[in-house]
Formats: sequence, C-alpha cells, structure tokens
Amino acid sequence: MEKYKTYLHFLSAKIYKDFRRYQMSKLISWDTPAPTESGCTAIIAMCSRIPYILSANLDCLVSSRWDALKEIIIVVEQGALLQGFREKSL
Repeated sequence: MEKYKTYLHFLSAKIYKDFRRYQMSKLISWDTPAPTESGCTAIIAMCSRIPYILSANLDCLVSSRWDALKEIIIVVEQGALLQGFREKSL
C-alpha cells in the first residue's frame, strides 16, 4: 500500500510539512563569524521527556572517533529539563 492514497493526500501532507519546516526555521538562529578552522559541528536535538538518551547519543559520537568533529551543540526545549539534569550532565 502506498503512503498516500491520493494526490490530494500527498499535496496536503507536503503543504503541512513545508509549513512546519518554515515554522521551525524561525525558532533557532545565530550570528557567528565564518569558521577559522576546518571541522564539523554536531547538533543534537534532545527530547526533554527522555533526557538520559543524550548520554547514549554522545557515546555514539565518541565511539565514532570523528576526527573532524570540533563542537557538539545540544538543543532542548527551554525550561523543560528535569531539575539538576544539566549539572549532572556537565
């Protein structure tokens, strides 16, 4: 069975997804200068309802031995972390 039954279902899903992408593009922005050294930054979105998955994700990054990885940015909903989680994670 196909994912979309009709072209109308496909079109409505596409419009919805495009709208959600547009909304998300307005949530995060930053002004940084151009990188001065080569390398990569990993951005990890963390679900506040299951915060301890973060350590597994970080372990995967460490075990990959990614030489070009220079920085890891963790994004979580503002004010949604369990009390004391940030201190335990640092």
